[in-house]
Amino acid sequence: MTRRARLRNAALCLGLLGAPEVQGDPAPKSPQTPTTKQELRAAQSYRGCPEVCAQNEACVHHRCVDVCRPDCREGTYCTPSGTCEQLAYSQEPVVTEAEQQSKSGESSKDSRTLLFIDVGGALGYGIRTGLEFGQAHAALIRFQIMNTGVLSHAEYVENEHERFEWGFGFSAGYRKYMSTWGNLRGFYVGGGLDYSVSMIGSRGDADIYQVRHSAAPYGEFGYRWVFGSFALAFGPTLALRYPIFVGSFGSDEDLCEKQFDCRGASRRFEGTVNLEVGWFQ
Repeated sequence: MTRRARLRNAALCLGLLGAPEVQGDPAPKSPQTPTTKQELRAAQSYRGCPEVCAQNEACVHHRCVDVCRPDCREGTYCTPSGTCEQLAYSQEPVVTEAEQQSKSGESSKDSRTLLFIDVGGALGYGIRTGLEFGQAHAALIRFQIMNTGVLSHAEYVENEHERFEWGFGFSAGYRKYMSTWGNLRGFYVGGGLDYSVSMIGSRGDADIYQVRHSAAPYGEFGYRWVFGSFALAFGPTLALRYPIFVGSFGSDEDLCEKQFDCRGASRRFEGTVNLEVGWFQ
């Protein structure tokens, strides 16, 4: 048997045994999307993330970060790339107004009684002394010496018939405090009723005097700072004063009928500023 015949017989035997016919290199498989957890970990490890990120996370700079949807959770912010990043906090803690006031007024935070002097009345209708009692809701009474106020005298400077002699007043009111770090401190709003009595004399040689009674509902707001047992409050007060009663006396009382200004005061609007200095009891 020749060499060619032996090769032909060998090829025929291999075909009968079922050996696959070699026709070149096999075609490469098409890439598929990873479906298993191991495949996801392998795919993300290739991009730089050592673990599988959650559905609402993205692999950025070798770590899993939240994707904005649309807002980020507290303490993070949304970057232009659509991911949530941690906010940078200062190493020094920020002290709030409540914390600062709570610390400075620690010794008097439970006190319910405050004595105070309203020195701001020197620019208004007189310095006032007062007593305040309460917690978040407080009642207060004040006594006023009108001779100590600039406006009490300035009101009659250009009056050719009358001059201010003396006066006093008292008021009762209510305040609501908004703070939670102690009693009678922080921002407040309130209101009440003021009653005053003043004596007005006549200019010139006439012996005429008037005692004028008036009442004024008022509203106020402001803020009180506390340092230990010391308190400082500041705020405006607005009032509308109504004349109540006028009594005249003097040897020339009959001349009042001839002088318009001697007939009594009219209703007037008042605006003053409170500057209270107080001490907790």
